[in-house]
Amino acid sequence: MKNKLISIFVALLLIMPCCGSNFPIVRLQTNFGDILIELNQDAAPVTVDNFLRYVGLDFYDGLIFHRITDIYDNLYVIQGGAFDIHFQSRDPCEPIISESNNGLSNIRGTIAMATMPGDPNSATSQFYINYEDNLRLNYRDANDVGYCVFGTVISDMNVIDSIAQVFTVDNVPTPQGTRKDVPVDPIIIYRAELLGDLDENDQVNLKDYSSLVNGWRMNGNSDAAELAAADPTAGQWFGYSVAVSNNLAIIGAPAEVPYTNSAGCAYIFECNDGIWTQTAKLVPGDSSAGDLFGYAVDISSDYRSAIVSAPGYNQYTGCAYIFECNNGNWTQLAKLVASDAAAGDWFGNSVSTNGNYIVIAALNDDDRGNNSGSAYIFGQDVGTWSQRDKITASDGAAGDKFGVSVSACGDYIVVGAWLNDEKAADAGAAYVFIMDYSYWFELQKLTASDAQAWDKFGYSVAIHRQYVVAGAIGDDDNGSSSGSAYMFFKGVDGYWSQQAKLTAPDGQALDKFGCSVSVRDPYAVIGAYWHDDAATDAGAAYLFKRNGTAWTLSTELNTPNPAPEDYFGLSVSVDNNYVLAGAYGHDQSADNAGAAYIYRLCPETDLNGDCVVDYADLALLAENWLVKIE
Repeated sequence: MKNKLISIFVALLLIMPCCGSNFPIVRLQTNFGDILIELNQDAAPVTVDNFLRYVGLDFYDGLIFHRITDIYDNLYVIQGGAFDIHFQSRDPCEPIISESNNGLSNIRGTIAMATMPGDPNSATSQFYINYEDNLRLNYRDANDVGYCVFGTVISDMNVIDSIAQVFTVDNVPTPQGTRKDVPVDPIIIYRAELLGDLDENDQVNLKDYSSLVNGWRMNGNSDAAELAAADPTAGQWFGYSVAVSNNLAIIGAPAEVPYTNSAGCAYIFECNDGIWTQTAKLVPGDSSAGDLFGYAVDISSDYRSAIVSAPGYNQYTGCAYIFECNNGNWTQLAKLVASDAAAGDWFGNSVSTNGNYIVIAALNDDDRGNNSGSAYIFGQDVGTWSQRDKITASDGAAGDKFGVSVSACGDYIVVGAWLNDEKAADAGAAYVFIMDYSYWFELQKLTASDAQAWDKFGYSVAIHRQYVVAGAIGDDDNGSSSGSAYMFFKGVDGYWSQQAKLTAPDGQALDKFGCSVSVRDPYAVIGAYWHDDAATDAGAAYLFKRNGTAWTLSTELNTPNPAPEDYFGLSVSVDNNYVLAGAYGHDQSADNAGAAYIYRLCPETDLNGDCVVDYADLALLAENWLVKIE
């Protein structure tokens, strides 16, 4: 096999013009997905060298796309390369001369350098990508030189289009003054890299070829890394709640109250060079027994902040805490309580954050009847967090448990009401809310197309851009309470419609498939914590992948050493690169101490994003062969 790969690689090099060195490919890893850009060194040598220099300096890592223009500007670009998430700038290199008169046009999918008004020779680090044709930006004559195009997006324009759809606002205060066309949802460049530079030495050579071959035919999500508390205790329930965001993960350990008097805690893990290690243990300043701190968690790597709930606080009135990381140290920033808090509300039974705001549910709130449920939205102003709104279902009724699950993304919030009775007794529902000028309005109610009594649709919910997934743990397709999940897609009219129903191919009665859900297009992961294949109630999680409008099972995830009552899959989370799932009943270090398992979606040597290291990746490596950043 090794000789065959060498022969194929040599053949690829022979057919690549100049080994592809005049058309290097750069990958931008963003929180919206990966973007591959082929640079045209023949047409714009100075500009390409300049861009590659910033890539080699890691200059773009952690910066944002700070500007999105649209029809109101008569301009269709996404612009970045200057500021971080707080609009702090970095010192760029010296400006370069304009090469805009190179025959390349500002058409859809091209990348070009941004310049200062009136000075075509002022380009430094800022660039923009055309998501529609912008021919008026082309070179016309010496008096109207336009902007220099120097490359083309070769994958994935779907990512560009998703970014272009992000809502923007004007008059945003920044250190440089007020700005317009600023995305509400931050669009972050996690990393800019020379594609194929697997050893990160700013060139593609034999070492990278060797790394790719060593990972040949490797698939993602095959091996799990086990995460456990550095100080495990019996009954800790580590893994009862989990969340992953880029290279950060948070795992809740709320403690089994009848088993221990612990107040609960949460743990932060960080990934460096592919290794996940515990970096912090979170405990609130006013911790007390029975608080259930860690019952629900969420984390934002973009803002390096975390939200941890304690629904047992003060006779189950509940509260939640915000933690923030500065210079590697995690500290408590705020304690959040409901403005109309009452004992038994269970404020904090579910939480979600998009970084800009936080949603906290109280499924036993009584505004629309006993245990009808509600959710609270908190926002910040100059670092101070306060309640901005409270939402309930427009048709809420006693016993609905609106707020059993919540999820936030951009300008949308989805809330589950698993015992809603509109379709049938306890058939369940989910509600989508949209933000308009800092207030939230109910947009749509979602129900299953085949709703039946006691399906409990909405027990879990998740939203990511155009997709909403809702779990129905009582669905009976594979036996009583085997469970299912429903995928909804937002159409051009702005409303969601059911796209798919997901079930486990090996589903059984009482699996409770859908007890937890998470979605990150094109992936969705569904938990089934009572699944019995490996052992009684060992649990499982199922990773689905979208191809067009079809969602198909990619793989079934299990723990490396499943044991009875591990309850693996009660909590799940998926992000750009990883799937994280909790097994709060796992006994490896102590009885019911718990564990969590993290899986990489794609091998690090996968270059084209299909999660398999194969000939397509070899071809991409060949295109960048011997490219070197000077």
